[in-house]
Amino acid sequence: LVRGGRFKKGELLIKIDDADYIAALKRAKAELSAQEAKLTRLKEEAKEAEAEWKQANPDTPAPPLLLKVPDIKATEASVQAARAAIERAELDLKRTEIRAPFSGVTLDENIDEGQYVRAGQPVATVFSDESVEIIVNLTEKEAGYIEIPGFNSPEAQGSRATVSAIIGGKQHQWKGTVLRAEPVDEKTRTIPVVVSVKEPYRNLPPLSVGMFVDVEIKGKKVKSAVLIAKSAIFWDEKGRTYLWKLTDKERLKKQYVTVVQSADGQYMVTGGLKDGDRVVIGAPSSAVEGMKVSVKKTNSKH
Repeated sequence: LVRGGRFKKGELLIKIDDADYIAALKRAKAELSAQEAKLTRLKEEAKEAEAEWKQANPDTPAPPLLLKVPDIKATEASVQAARAAIERAELDLKRTEIRAPFSGVTLDENIDEGQYVRAGQPVATVFSDESVEIIVNLTEKEAGYIEIPGFNSPEAQGSRATVSAIIGGKQHQWKGTVLRAEPVDEKTRTIPVVVSVKEPYRNLPPLSVGMFVDVEIKGKKVKSAVLIAKSAIFWDEKGRTYLWKLTDKERLKKQYVTVVQSADGQYMVTGGLKDGDRVVIGAPSSAVEGMKVSVKKTNSKH
């Protein structure tokens, strides 16, 4: 149990001195034996008293006091109390050992050998190494292009993700999946999306808690989408997105499109374009519908 230490499920982490608890269990067992012996004696005495009473008074029932009914009931209650005391003593003795409920890693510990501890005192912070969770804040638009279970998808399996980090000058990667979405962040208005990585400590180096990482999430397929240079995209006074494309007669034609997202200095757009369309990458500020333009031909390959 040291910071960064790893442990297996069921492994002993902490043990406190159990001498007092063993003695308490012995006392509880001795008390139970004494009460059970007393109960046996009272029942035997009651049986003898009843037999003598019937001989002298065959037609009259024996009185409860003669049959020791109150004493027997009180002793039976004492037996139950003694059994409960044993259960409590056994539980207290069991709690002198703290065993790992799962395999994991120690994040922090604040206890040393020989130190006194109080009931309820936190002694360590540990976490399971079965999986780690990474929070990725996305805009509503970005979140719409990935599968998030319970948020925009009924499926239990979310979008796949790749988590990477530079350790010792070398890039390492781990596979993960989108697990869920947390409530919207009121300050940034973004959606915290949780990416889960299974068995992050299986290989070395591990995906350690607290590490800064890059997360790449595989998005949904967008049909009939085109990557266009950002210089080709404009917005009109109503906020609609458009670009200029060339007609067969080398004239400008305004074409409204939908910008899906930004990627590597380009916009991904859908709608309004088909194979073979020519798009103006650097239209003049004075461009208007039907303007005649000249196309400069180059030998560049695109």
